[in-house]
Amino acid sequence: MQARVKQRLMWVAGGALLCVVLVVGLVGYTTPGMRLNWESIAALCGF
Repeated sequence: MQARVKQRLMWVAGGALLCVVLVVGLVGYTTPGMRLNWESIAALCGF
């Protein structure tokens, strides 16, 4: 029973962390100074 509660807590914590990262990325993308330079990213990937 203890392992199941710990596993569920890890899933909830992981989901919350993912949501926070996505929200921060979305807010960062909407600010003009934080726009991604897709040409630089493509160059890093070898395109």
